[in-house]
Amino acid sequence: MPIHPEAMITILRPDDHERWLTGSYDDVLALQRPYLADQTNVRGPVFPMRQQAE
Repeated sequence: MPIHPEAMITILRPDDHERWLTGSYDDVLALQRPYLADQTNVRGPVFPMRQQAE
């Protein structure tokens, strides 16, 4: 499935999963906040960025 060029991922804390799936629109908006870099851990394959069209 293609990914929209302006799509952004949302990284959720485990405690926020249920609120993301069942909460109101305002709940979802409230969960879209910066995720601190020192709380982020990358595992597994890291996919290269797509090439930008010139």
